[in-house]
Amino acid sequence: MKTHICCGSKKYKSLNFDKLVDSFDEIVRHNFLTSNQGYGLKDSTIQVLNNHAIEVVTYALDPIESKKPSFFSESYDISSYEEEYGMGDGYILEFIDSLDLKNTSIINYSRNNTEILQEVLLKYSVRHPFFLKNGLSYAALLLHQNIKPFLIGYSIAPSELERHVYNSRAIEKINKCHKDDLECELIIKMHELNLVDASFCAIEDEKEIRFNNLLKPTEESIKILENFYDYS
Repeated sequence: MKTHICCGSKKYKSLNFDKLVDSFDEIVRHNFLTSNQGYGLKDSTIQVLNNHAIEVVTYALDPIESKKPSFFSESYDISSYEEEYGMGDGYILEFIDSLDLKNTSIINYSRNNTEILQEVLLKYSVRHPFFLKNGLSYAALLLHQNIKPFLIGYSIAPSELERHVYNSRAIEKINKCHKDDLECELIIKMHELNLVDASFCAIEDEKEIRFNNLLKPTEESIKILENFYDYS
């Protein structure tokens, strides 16, 4: 059976998940997370870009022929975007250079598959009447197809939301465009309902593998961990 892992962008200082992530058949990364930032070294199978990101990448690839992103202005360009989202100067082009389009499919879902996930959740009497963040859009599609993905690197507590791999200004965006804190609760709920396996999201940022007490890790996730880490 094909295995799927969806990668969030929570920053870890003490741990690296390259070998763990690379052991999965399908690796899904989101927005500008690359394959050298602690969540696998293999190319993304799927790179899911939100509406802004897909516009920026398309424009950066061909600024002459491509339409300027709808939210750009004379005083706001790619450098402005990088600064607003806490990326280093030139990060977008570095991200594009890191992609191997022979191995990676770039996908965009206009509403982040919000309605698809809502439909799945209603079967379990769970309501989430909010616009999803891009990070759950592909997981929503898998759930709609009755496929249970593993999640790693997603914040499951509001206190974790400011820890971001490439966005050093993440704290400024919390709960501004999305209900970030409620999505933390939603991920835990989906884990409890056995819709996703979010066990890896509960790993603490420590040298020794240790789970927090926000959810109960599955036996399957522990077996996977034991293949790559000294955990028992």
